[in-house]
Amino acid sequence: MKNNTIEIYRRRIAIAALNRMKRKTGGYRLTVSMPNDNIQFIDIDE
Repeated sequence: MKNNTIEIYRRRIAIAALNRMKRKTGGYRLTVSMPNDNIQFIDIDE
């Protein structure tokens, strides 16, 4: 039961973070600057 409760809360936190990113950026894409001056785009979903 305890593990199930933890998983439920983790999922809620992840969904809230995705919704916050969607409101802030308009999408689920992160831009990451790499050490070799390269820019990578990462699409995040559930």
